[in-house]
Amino acid sequence: NIEEIMEEENAYPKKSVRRSFATCGTLFGCIPALLLLAFPDIGPILFLLVLIFVFLLAWLAGAFIAALKLYRSLSSYFTAMAICAFLGLSCLFPLSKIGAIIGGHMFGSFEEAACIILPIMGIGAFSGLMTAMITLPSKEDSENGSSS
Repeated sequence: NIEEIMEEENAYPKKSVRRSFATCGTLFGCIPALLLLAFPDIGPILFLLVLIFVFLLAWLAGAFIAALKLYRSLSSYFTAMAICAFLGLSCLFPLSKIGAIIGGHMFGSFEEAACIILPIMGIGAFSGLMTAMITLPSKEDSENGSSS
């Protein structure tokens, strides 16, 4: 009975999911950040900060998803999207502080805040969906032990 429980526990490739989610999530999260390089003065600095934040958030999302033992399914894709969208919001505070230092103010109005919050959540959700579609194991692969 204990062997069955241990075998079932080891069937889900937590390390692989966490590592794959961090790698793939960083790539999908940083693709939109390439637009920051269009600003010659502060673009490279902001891109580097976004790269650091996105990697940390993708790693954290991978840890959540591995802990939840999500497999390829519609509900898992939605869960990954929601996790990544809300983790994307967590980078809003440090980025808004940096923006306040550079630009002199945080958010002047609700519309200005929405123009920043909605794209961040959208990028997080898109990144979470694409990453989940690529990295989540299927239930059959894990049961057969052919997943790495």
